[in-house]
Amino acid sequence: MAESPSQIRTSTYVEHAFGGDWQHVSARWAQRIAAAGPAHQQLVLPDGSADIIVCDDGSVLLVGPTLEPAVVNLPAGSTYRSLRLRPGAVRAALGVPALELRDHISPLQDVVGRRAARELAMTAAGNRAAAESLQRRWARSPQETRLRRVIGWLARNGGANVDEIATATGLSPRQLRRLLLDHAGVGPKSLQRVFRLHRFLELMQQPVGGSPLGVTAAEVGYFDQAHLTRESKALSGLTPTALLQYLAVG
Repeated sequence: MAESPSQIRTSTYVEHAFGGDWQHVSARWAQRIAAAGPAHQQLVLPDGSADIIVCDDGSVLLVGPTLEPAVVNLPAGSTYRSLRLRPGAVRAALGVPALELRDHISPLQDVVGRRAARELAMTAAGNRAAAESLQRRWARSPQETRLRRVIGWLARNGGANVDEIATATGLSPRQLRRLLLDHAGVGPKSLQRVFRLHRFLELMQQPVGGSPLGVTAAEVGYFDQAHLTRESKALSGLTPTALLQYLAVG
């Protein structure tokens, strides 16, 4: 997350990644909007994940996986804390088919019940006891090893087609699509598109002098620079150059 370069800094964002031993959760993050100043316009990119967000008014929201960018208006003085679920972990973590949650924002307790929602909210706020209880309660999905292999393969191979992805992961194309829709909420090609854009952004933002835009685009699997531009506009609403400028402020 980052502020628009046309504005003064109005937001502070901190993220704490979780290691591989943590089931279903990739990170915990917090965002605070400055009290003295305007509301903050936040661009949110699809990332293949779902987020459990605790607002400072006490409400707890589940933001499902999406393939569309969104600009969210965050009031001055507001604070948000969140758990980000790993791509592919929605079904195992929440007990609901991920496709049912796609493009939806719902009160968390409506999805998982009051007790589980409270535990998830406390974990998002940094409560260690709640986090440990959550990890004990979560049963390891029998699909988890396969899902992690599929997700990892998609993230590393931005130029492969669906048949290649299915063959590499030991599934038929139909099985691959059904698995990801159920557990991640999006199909393999869509998830690959999201991962590819984020990989491009990651490489372009490296502190050591990065490669030219077109070279990096080819490296992560875009056919050419025009392909990169189309995908960037579809997933962020901005050209690659404008998106990189936006993110540089943060």
